[in-house]
Amino acid sequence: MEGAGARISAVMSASLDSLVDVDYQKMPLPGAVAGWDLPGDALDALTRWGLPVTPGLSPFFQGESEPVLIPNLAGEHERSVASPGQRLYRLASRGREALQISIGAVAGTGTVLQVRPRPVTIDDVAPSLREAVGHLYHPAVSFVGSSVAKFVELAWRWRAAREILVELADNEPDYTRPDEEFEAHGRLFRECQRLVVDYIGQIDDSALVNDPHSFWVGSVFEF
Repeated sequence: MEGAGARISAVMSASLDSLVDVDYQKMPLPGAVAGWDLPGDALDALTRWGLPVTPGLSPFFQGESEPVLIPNLAGEHERSVASPGQRLYRLASRGREALQISIGAVAGTGTVLQVRPRPVTIDDVAPSLREAVGHLYHPAVSFVGSSVAKFVELAWRWRAAREILVELADNEPDYTRPDEEFEAHGRLFRECQRLVVDYIGQIDDSALVNDPHSFWVGSVFEF
């Protein structure tokens, strides 16, 4: 698809107001947000733009005035990301509801984390598949981003960039075309995914853009 990279560059660098679409603002902010213990830019971003509804990432704002998410510090990895006593305000959910994955902001600092009730390990895989899976550990707590304001911005930019990637995927050459066209299309698609991740790293330089298991890299490469 001609110009896909340029289109992605455009949405990843355009003014945020130009990307916010009311058709994707499906969940109103609860009134309690105004009293949350978060930095001013976090409250401003939530109030001004909110979060978009995007496949794999949906707004799921808590209605309570006090933070409701308690990180499970199950092991060394979790303790390197969160501290005892920290509580989070729930902002969104990721994946299927049954997986109970939440995105939250740490009270006080506004750091954005992904939390599960417990780690996912090999014990959660069917016995017949465990040998093929090998080592498996998805931590109960993992880092997403440095601030709510940047998370809001990236969520809207990702929604717009994702539409371009979906369109690009839908325009894959059909089976009658030469192999070279399939290979060129695949390279273009991967380059566009990497371009999105590179922009994410520029917007939030704390985002783990070189970790294939990180929140944003997983969102872009596994959508």
